[in-house]
Amino acid sequence: MVEAHHLNEDIYQNILSRLPAKSLLQYRTVSKQWRAMISDPQFISLHASNSCSKSSHVFASVYLKGSRPFLWNASAAGIHSALESFLLQKGADIVGSCNGLVFCWNYDGLSSSIMILNPTNMDYISLPDPLKEMSLMCQEPFASYSIETSVGLAFDPCMGSTGFNYQVVLVEALVPNWQASYETPHGLKFQIYNSKTGAWSMSGETNSSHTLSDASPVYHKGVLFWLSIKAQILAFDVERQQSCLLELPSQIVEEKRNTSSANCDDEWFGALGGGLCYLRTGNTTVNVWTATADYKEAQWVLKYSLCLQSIVYNHLCLLNSLLNRHTCSSEMVCSKRSLDLKVCEMDMKFFHPLCLCGDNRVLLRAGDSILSYDIETETFVECCDFRNVNFFYVYPHCSNLVTFSLFKRN
Repeated sequence: MVEAHHLNEDIYQNILSRLPAKSLLQYRTVSKQWRAMISDPQFISLHASNSCSKSSHVFASVYLKGSRPFLWNASAAGIHSALESFLLQKGADIVGSCNGLVFCWNYDGLSSSIMILNPTNMDYISLPDPLKEMSLMCQEPFASYSIETSVGLAFDPCMGSTGFNYQVVLVEALVPNWQASYETPHGLKFQIYNSKTGAWSMSGETNSSHTLSDASPVYHKGVLFWLSIKAQILAFDVERQQSCLLELPSQIVEEKRNTSSANCDDEWFGALGGGLCYLRTGNTTVNVWTATADYKEAQWVLKYSLCLQSIVYNHLCLLNSLLNRHTCSSEMVCSKRSLDLKVCEMDMKFFHPLCLCGDNRVLLRAGDSILSYDIETETFVECCDFRNVNFFYVYPHCSNLVTFSLFKRN
């Protein structure tokens, strides 16, 4: 009888661990047994691992001109409806996502703070202020320098022998004010916050890189990756506290060497299907590369090369309707005054990649709209349409039940 009871419990766990986190939050009220099971750390770890192994949903922070950002596709991604009002109340912006947790940065012009949040159950924690070692260097005689910072979250949903753990890595660069920051590499230092200790510490690791892009860093197999504006990727192994620089595909390296622009709107970097991916739109193509091995031995292989002229030609009606909805901007201007789109007249920079979803779907920004392009069926779907968009930030998300009471300090 006891064996049958355990067998039934294992079956329940196996089934429930595959359901959306939103549903499980409701199912806790079914019985005391289900509440205990769904609240158990081992079950939460199993569910989080299953959730992350699936193709994750995406959501976006949409910044309109002159207003606070709002969230797109949040409900479909399993995100709590209170997240938008929470961010407004805290004056915070989402700056990244990692395996079901998001990290937010609040800056009021005088001070800044970092929060880690589970947007499914709205549990969050505020981190203590980072160390001020770099800030001291900006005092005399270094007052002509400024600090460039970027922050990344490393969270593995598989619970180890000592419980759950997350780490936050802050990258700081001391940049001369008289120097355009994209022209030359700058020295980097790393600070790490560890949930086990509840404190920041300076890493002994240093490196040198061009300015890091505004895109959220990517956490993959224990390593955080930042895309720089000059065809390189900064990789930081969180446990070993070691960093290195990786190059993008050779074609991209050559293109970026021949331009002084710091624009990163035409590229996306992420992790998908167990490997690293890089997506870039050019004047005539949309190219997707995948890395064949882990980061230090990574070799880039071109997976897809999509002809933009064919895409435009096959979807003239949809793209013309987008143009006619909005004022004809410099991004989508045609050589004639007519707003009718012609293949030969279109500026191919009309499309800006937002992310790769699954193996064959690309999210693109076209003007003030988000479009989903299916590579296999060669079809577009318009996901949403806005007015006066400044920019989008798109984040992957896999919902889980993690609460911060599960992160035990040493």
